Amino acid sequence: MPLEPDSPDDDPYQSTVWQTEGGSLLEMMIDTASWSDVDMEAVRTRFCIAADMTCAHLGQPAVSVGALLCDDQRMRQLNSQFRGKDSTTNVLSFPDEMPEDETPEPPDMTPRLIGELALAHGRLVAEAEDDGKSLDDHLTHLFVHGLAHLFGLDHETDADAQAMEAAETAILASLGIADPYGNMTDAPGETEPASGTDSTGGTDSTGGTDSTGGTNITGPSEGRKRAAS
Repeated sequence: MPLEPDSPDDDPYQSTVWQTEGGSLLEMMIDTASWSDVDMEAVRTRFCIAADMTCAHLGQPAVSVGALLCDDQRMRQLNSQFRGKDSTTNVLSFPDEMPEDETPEPPDMTPRLIGELALAHGRLVAEAEDDGKSLDDHLTHLFVHGLAHLFGLDHETDADAQAMEAAETAILASLGIADPYGNMTDAPGETEPASGTDSTGGTDSTGGTDSTGGTNITGPSEGRKRAAS
């Protein structure tokens, strides 16, 4: 996977695959050092349910998603590499681009890979604390937001943003999470980049290729906004 880091001897990353009740596959790469204070079993439960709810709400079959749970330093490297922005962020989405002459696999086959996500521990913790909300709820929101990007939703225009926020709010409500856009503020330190999709919109033209010879990816999308409590 493109987001997979190099593997030195002291590599803190752990790979695992979580399967949802709906049949989706979440191929996880977890930095066990920076995420050591987080209950991964709880994250697994929330992510699996959120993935199924997102698929159901958007009328999509089961899918395969790669997800990197990293620290702020790794996120800063990814943001610089793929978006030319030398700063960390909360979430990046890397949609998979299916060739025009390729058709989706039948529902009874292995779920189709729709892309990859990266989520930064330190940034998410800081945002949750600043907004007076639980890390679990904030993490779940950003995971759903990232999935929405992988399914093709975006916030490049006001109309697109409203549609995306409405979808996220409905999905989160089904999970018992309050509307994160009810009182919205910019994430701290966010400025509009030269390229990429940030909290104010825009298009990233930078692509990437799986270091193992896998799927080409389009440029990433960054989390749009975070909600204030």
